[in-house]
Amino acid sequence: MNELNVRQDDINDFKISVSNTYGEIPFCLVEEDMVEAGFMERRFKDKKIHDFIKKENVKDFMHELSSDIFGPALVKRNWGLGSETWMHKILALKYAAWLNPSFELWVYKQAEKILSDEHNLKWEDNLVLQTEE
Repeated sequence: MNELNVRQDDINDFKISVSNTYGEIPFCLVEEDMVEAGFMERRFKDKKIHDFIKKENVKDFMHELSSDIFGPALVKRNWGLGSETWMHKILALKYAAWLNPSFELWVYKQAEKILSDEHNLKWEDNLVLQTEE
């Protein structure tokens, strides 16, 4: 059984780890809502930011997010030989879910808990969401 831990190491550094699976995904929050995405992918040799942002559903998501936040969902900064990719924290959650399926499952479980608690809903065995009577 995988265990997901979310902890805050200091004021600006959040790490999400799934024990015995993929290791840690660091979230370094800077400029309030932006996350440096390069730190997130370091432990995932087979997955790269450019592959993630090329996906049509991710492009659609970034467009929706940009409209919602009235700003960019993704910022690339280049200088000389170096570069950084910054993501809005909501896009960074989607990226972390793409990097780590265990984290993605945890995110969906949290959303299901919120919806169930907020609207007094329950999941039936046939996977149809129904209201409690």
